[in-house]
Amino acid sequence: MATADNFEIIKHLSQQEQIIVNEYLKKFKPIGLNKKNEYKEELLFQILSKEKNVSDAELSKRLEVKRIDMLKSNLYTKIIEALTQDRFISNGELFSKNDQTVFKLKKQLLAIRILYRNLTRDKTNSILKLLDELIKNAIKNEVYEITIEALQLKKYTTGIRFGIKEFEKIDSEIEFYKLTQTALYKATDEYSKLALNNEFQKKYTEKELDSQLSSAIKRTQSDFKNTKSNQIYYFLQLLILAQLERKKEYKKAINHSIAFIKYIKNCDIVFRKERIGFMWDNVSQFKVYLGDYKGAAIDAQKAQEYYLKNSFHSLVSIEQEFYAHFYNKNIAKALFCIELMQEHPFSDSGQFRKSKFTYYKACVMFELKQFQQAWNQLKNTLEIETDKTRWNISLRILNIILFVELKKINEASRALEALRKHIERTKNDEKITKRDQLIVTTLREFEKDGFQLNHKKNVMNNFINLLSTPNDEVSWTHYSTELIPFHKWIQSQTN
Repeated sequence: MATADNFEIIKHLSQQEQIIVNEYLKKFKPIGLNKKNEYKEELLFQILSKEKNVSDAELSKRLEVKRIDMLKSNLYTKIIEALTQDRFISNGELFSKNDQTVFKLKKQLLAIRILYRNLTRDKTNSILKLLDELIKNAIKNEVYEITIEALQLKKYTTGIRFGIKEFEKIDSEIEFYKLTQTALYKATDEYSKLALNNEFQKKYTEKELDSQLSSAIKRTQSDFKNTKSNQIYYFLQLLILAQLERKKEYKKAINHSIAFIKYIKNCDIVFRKERIGFMWDNVSQFKVYLGDYKGAAIDAQKAQEYYLKNSFHSLVSIEQEFYAHFYNKNIAKALFCIELMQEHPFSDSGQFRKSKFTYYKACVMFELKQFQQAWNQLKNTLEIETDKTRWNISLRILNIILFVELKKINEASRALEALRKHIERTKNDEKITKRDQLIVTTLREFEKDGFQLNHKKNVMNNFINLLSTPNDEVSWTHYSTELIPFHKWIQSQTN
């Protein structure tokens, strides 16, 4: 029986998916009145695709059926059948060669399982031939779950006919592919944990993270040596790339990424269009660190060619391009990226993301010295989620800077005091950095003369020198929430 959750997906089917389902449903369009209900499945699909919050009672009335639950259940079955048709899952524009192969192998295994339920002596040889072909292709394409399941079927079938020796031989193969599958899971997990730690958890110290990464690389290298799995090799290269990034060996990381792109393109087993995009986004990021902002923007644009237009990956890549343009002072293109991000379907997936893009726009307005417009943008983001401490601090600092630029000295003082108290309350939060604390100290010193430098110029220069020092714990960094480097702004006040 289909549930309400099953039908929620109908509202989010892509245009191509809707076309496939509609075409499939038309096959059941009745010629005579005796198949009236099947035609109503098409009408039900159209209603559920276009309208929101239609109750079952209303659907029953509009479609003139008493058992709307049965009609929904039949429709859901046909949607699944439509989306698993060969003509859809073999679409090279939507699915990689490996995806298509996996779908094909799974359908073949299902067919063999169905045939196996009514096994006869005459059928056995034919099924074993089908199994052998399936196992061969599953091994070739590293579809380990299919390999294991097919080998298990073969083991029980041939074990009866050929005895314990054949049984144990196949069992040994199964154990090897189980170990290979486990090794692949571990390699995938190692990379995923690394990504999660960088983005969300911050569970480990830098030293612990370096140690964990080195250990993960050694384990994955050993697993690749033992299995020769292309998929394990893929994750091994990602771990090596992450290590190069942590060591700030950006030129090596770029060369590694470009060579890796060629490998991905030439290996059907690991090829995914989005993986190529991901690597170009990495190259773009490394070029930003090296100060090649123009090249970084070009590479981010390359990455977007490999993503679905409205996917989350495309949004992340547009954001990467924005950073490159912004750092390059190419304000017109940075603004264009912001507009794309604000119009993107995923911009509505959380208030924080909306606020972040508005903050970006405030920073662009600031670069244009349109301070009032910048503040108008910023005030819409000041209620940003409290758990996003890094963004909260940067928003407050930019707010103070804008008050100073707008000659609203009293407002600047009040905002500074509020920020000082906030940092005092949350100073043990690891997200409060020494740079944050030094910026507040600098602003308080600046405030003493009404945010005018006057005779404090030498004192302020000391703060500026500290904040401008590269590769230090108080240094400004790319991709930080501090889009307007504070030390550059305060230095501009001394001119």
